[in-house]
Amino acid sequence: MMTFCRCLVLGICCFLVTQVSSQDCQSDTYDFHRYYNESHYLNLTTRPNELIAKFTVSNVRAASTSNDYLNVTVEGDQLIFSTTEKFANYEKLEVVLRMHLEITYSCTSGTFVGSYYQNLLEANNHAPKFSRNLYDVTVPLPLPKNFDLSPFIDDGKGITAIDYDLVNNTVDFTIGENKYVKVESLQIGDKEFRAVLRLKEQVLKLPEVVELNLVGTDRGVPAKNSSAKVVINLDSTIEYNEPPAFKKTFITEDFNAEVGITIVVELIPGTVHEEVEYTLVGEDVMFFRMSIQEDKSRATVVVNKELQLPKDKFFLNVVVEAKRTELQKAECVILVDLKRSGSSASNVTAVENTLSVLHLEEERIHEQVFPSRVHDCTYEIIHELPNRTEKVFSVDESTGWIVSSKFDREDTDLFASVDPPQFQIVLQLRCPSSAGSTILPPVFVDNIPYSIDTTYLNVIVDDINDHSPEFTYPSQDEVFAFPVARLSEQLLPSKLLQVVAHDLDAGLNAIVRYTIDDNDHFGVDPKSGVVYPLKNALVDEEPVELEIIATDRDGAEDGNVAKLKIRVVPALPYQMSFLQMENVNEDQLADKLETIESLTSLVIRTITGGYTSLGGSTKKQRSSNTVQRLIVAAFDEQWELISSEEFAKKMEPFVDVSVTDLEEPSLPNKQPNTHGEDECTVYPYIIVMSVFIVMFVASSALCAYFWFKWRMLETSSQSQDQSIHSDNELFENPYHNAGSTPPAKRRGLDGVTVDYTTDSVSRSNRLVRSLSDMMIIDEDDENGETNDAPSGNPPTNEARERRKSIRFSEDVERIEVL
Repeated sequence: MMTFCRCLVLGICCFLVTQVSSQDCQSDTYDFHRYYNESHYLNLTTRPNELIAKFTVSNVRAASTSNDYLNVTVEGDQLIFSTTEKFANYEKLEVVLRMHLEITYSCTSGTFVGSYYQNLLEANNHAPKFSRNLYDVTVPLPLPKNFDLSPFIDDGKGITAIDYDLVNNTVDFTIGENKYVKVESLQIGDKEFRAVLRLKEQVLKLPEVVELNLVGTDRGVPAKNSSAKVVINLDSTIEYNEPPAFKKTFITEDFNAEVGITIVVELIPGTVHEEVEYTLVGEDVMFFRMSIQEDKSRATVVVNKELQLPKDKFFLNVVVEAKRTELQKAECVILVDLKRSGSSASNVTAVENTLSVLHLEEERIHEQVFPSRVHDCTYEIIHELPNRTEKVFSVDESTGWIVSSKFDREDTDLFASVDPPQFQIVLQLRCPSSAGSTILPPVFVDNIPYSIDTTYLNVIVDDINDHSPEFTYPSQDEVFAFPVARLSEQLLPSKLLQVVAHDLDAGLNAIVRYTIDDNDHFGVDPKSGVVYPLKNALVDEEPVELEIIATDRDGAEDGNVAKLKIRVVPALPYQMSFLQMENVNEDQLADKLETIESLTSLVIRTITGGYTSLGGSTKKQRSSNTVQRLIVAAFDEQWELISSEEFAKKMEPFVDVSVTDLEEPSLPNKQPNTHGEDECTVYPYIIVMSVFIVMFVASSALCAYFWFKWRMLETSSQSQDQSIHSDNELFENPYHNAGSTPPAKRRGLDGVTVDYTTDSVSRSNRLVRSLSDMMIIDEDDENGETNDAPSGNPPTNEARERRKSIRFSEDVERIEVL
């Protein structure tokens, strides 16, 4: 009983102690075991030692935490939370938006541990920070398409940027417009991203320096960005040589068991280099051996007869690889026909198709190219052309189909040796071994060996419209000059320029059609790309911005587009010049202007012009004596038009080039003068003088006409013969009527064209007709014809002789009597 009482008393004491301990460290607003501070979101820009929360407590002697960013203290009856000195670096070191503190509380009766949770305010406080402000890149050449330049940047680290924000800190990189590189964004850490610079195309040459502006933008609200400069230099210490290239990339030979087989592979001259290394690659490499010529120009491959050739194969396949570097290598495929003879057994499984032609679209994965299973047998890919390290086609054992990865029809490296782009695949049927059927011999059909276990698959790559047109001329935002309206009507330039855009696709997908945004100044020919002036071109003499659009698929609505922006500034007379170049033909003109531009730092725009040949009997002489005469305008480095005087000074060092001012009064089709009254006062005098000159010439012609007519009358009156002024006619003509010219058919006399229709008779023809009637000229006799008109008495010989001596023509107004 005593023992029971003691245990009861001890239990009651423990219960009372526990109750006192749990009620020690008390607060009406704070839960010591687990507290979520949901009423306050802590701003990450809060300064160190800043108060963030305060709670009234009792029976709390002290509180502590091991957290680096928040501190907890007890001051009297207040439990206080504040930031530490390290809180400013929280975003750089942490990634979570809720802080968890484990706090040790010291109460009256003892200590215990509780949890405190603090939410953080989401905000975009930081812009991406690049590892460097300037990236100086030195690259060797050549480099292939899509090559990643990261190994050459910052000692192989590449271009990286960090966004310290806790949310929306994905960095998207963009790069300025250029023809060499594109940029991709790659995440390499929680907050760190890499800008991967890849080459757009294979690069064989670079200008001395390529400067690019790289921008990194996060996804915060609002978004923030920062930029870095990338300078790409050419490594001049590396000498460029053409990569190795075989004369033949595929060789087939028949195996002769008695004499063996020897195959020689050769490199194309000009691609041979002492650093070239030859290697045999393939599953049958053990059956071949190779020797290399000392100058590395060729290699000799023979079948190793010392080894027993496989009995289950009809062909041996090996690849000769000539490699200078990882980026410069060539391959030649050798296929040796072992010429095994025999007949196919009844239980041998043959291929379904010996040759299949397929069409596959580019830029997508194909999961059912060709069935890989025939009964219990499976096709195996033993050869693929074009040949490269990463195979495009493979066998999917799970589906029983030959599948393909993505491929690009415009990949010039992959399809350099095939046109049109296509794959050639050799499939061999592998069957499980069975009695009497370990070898699949070829069947001879008309003396042509046909292997019953081999299929040749030809895959033609179909184009999709995956490329947009690219403008090759001019560059984006270039500036051009065009005469102001009052000058263009005189100079009559036919065009502003001709834009050129190309599309890497094929067929209809590569046909480009040009359009231009609506404007009142210029239009564009949809096929040629010629930008021509409209009626109101630059009528207000202000610069205009033009946007030219190139659309593939011949301008279809679903075609891809490329846009080009150019600026056109009005050119005044003093800003244009006559540029004359001697001994320069049309083919040399562009090179000559480019040379002048590079030496003077000017940009010369041709307004209009042409060439003149100074003579020469041969084509060579005419070409060498050609003179180019152009009207041009020139821009300085700030794209400002310079005056003709400045341009002439820049041209002084060029002895074969002359520059003169373009004076507006000297232009054809001159508009009304705008230079002042003094220059206009001469025109009335010119008009008056012109009128007097015309009157003088007319009077002289009239006097000469009457004088000649008087001379004719005087000569006729002195003649013994009767003249046209006699009162008597030569003979009676009852049909003659001197007062009219009756209609008659047109006569065909030499030197005479007479139309007897009254309405069409000119003054001179009327005179000729009257004379003919009066003198009774027998026009038909002159042509050996019979005159249908009736006549009276036949004329005398003297009269006939006289009338035959008269000649007249409608083109003159005089009659000569011979």
